[in-house]
Amino acid sequence: MSSSEYAQGSESGNAEVAVPVEKLQREATALTGPQGLSEAEVEERRKQYGFNEVPKVTKNKYKDLLMRYLQPIPILMMIAIVLSAAVQPPEWLSFGLLLVELNLLVFSAWRSELNTNDAMAALADGIAPQIDVKRSGKWQRLPTRELVPGDLFLLKGGVVVPADALVRGDEHEEPIKVDESSLTGEALLATKKPGDSALSGSVVKQGELEAQVTSIGAETMFGKSMALLGGAGSEEVPGRLQTLTKRLQIVILLCGIVVGLVIFLVLLFAPLPGTSFGDTVRMVFVIIVAGAPVTLPVVVATILAVGAKELAREKAVVTRLSAIEELAGMDVLCSDKTGTLTLNQLRLDEPWLAKSVESADELYFVAVLAARREGAEAIDQALFGSAPQHVVHKAENEMEVTKFVPFNPTDKKTLATVRARGNADGTVWYASKGSPDVINRLCHASNPERLAEVEAQMV
Repeated sequence: MSSSEYAQGSESGNAEVAVPVEKLQREATALTGPQGLSEAEVEERRKQYGFNEVPKVTKNKYKDLLMRYLQPIPILMMIAIVLSAAVQPPEWLSFGLLLVELNLLVFSAWRSELNTNDAMAALADGIAPQIDVKRSGKWQRLPTRELVPGDLFLLKGGVVVPADALVRGDEHEEPIKVDESSLTGEALLATKKPGDSALSGSVVKQGELEAQVTSIGAETMFGKSMALLGGAGSEEVPGRLQTLTKRLQIVILLCGIVVGLVIFLVLLFAPLPGTSFGDTVRMVFVIIVAGAPVTLPVVVATILAVGAKELAREKAVVTRLSAIEELAGMDVLCSDKTGTLTLNQLRLDEPWLAKSVESADELYFVAVLAARREGAEAIDQALFGSAPQHVVHKAENEMEVTKFVPFNPTDKKTLATVRARGNADGTVWYASKGSPDVINRLCHASNPERLAEVEAQMV
């Protein structure tokens, strides 16, 4: 095998799987070292590729302000304003009051919606998805939008792949299972081993491996699919409340116009003393404007904005204001949640020790060996936070994990192959943690009496 055909990396003395150079060239990136990218490399690539996000179609806020003046009621008010100044003698008081009212109503509704959208965007940025990334030899939790090509990140159960990536890892490590149904329509899980590609938007269902970013943002398969859709669905579809509000405005406005026409015809054939034709026209338009629901859009926008801010306090992102009214109009909300609803705050209870275990330190020692600190899951974080630090240091300094099989829903356990550092005879041990019934069967499969005894003590 020539070096021009394959690229290799190594970490902790284990040979990393060979990756064809053609694959790397096709993905337009080089194989990143085991320490990950440095901060200087990240900044350089950030300038070249930008952030890991698909550009969103945003409407021009000033164009939106202008379009608000071109709606039926503002147009009617502008006609009344012009007539107040054009018809002799001009009524400058009516002209000024109508002009102030028009701009106040349009600007307040526009500004209220703008402030709410800005608040929702800030909230969405604050709860953006994050991923475990390895940079300068250290694992850190970063927002997915900060990924750049060449970054090393961790793929584990439940993670949504944030960018197109090349799966990496030791040749002895177990492959991962990935759900690509949202991208390809294939219901069966795809097996990804080191050297395979993982698509942005797919979900890791089982296993744990490192991956290297090859494409981000609009250059990913998901981003290109969004680009092919183009403007389809880019325009916001009016909500039910907005549609009903517009219909109500039009109905009331038409009723006002009918009343205004009746008054105009009456005054045309039986004019009031001292009134001209211009005075009659101006009076009719003032009556129509007075009966029009000019404040209805402002009231609706204000109520929805207040509702959006209340939801923001509960960390709920509102992408469309009319969705608040639609949500409030539901009688029954069905939600599919596997397991139980919790506060997502795990803590360890008092350890239960079997007869053969001498102390809690021994139990913690094996549990730490069967866990991973890099990209630790919630249970592992609680374990490392609760275990005595001298036990954690002993496990990390005296033992070496040569193979690690992460937790998966099928086996319901983790399994680590470990050996003592400096042990020349090559003796290995196995450390496992997982569901109590699984661990019980693993330990007492050959002792039915002990198996039944432990099962009887399980809560």
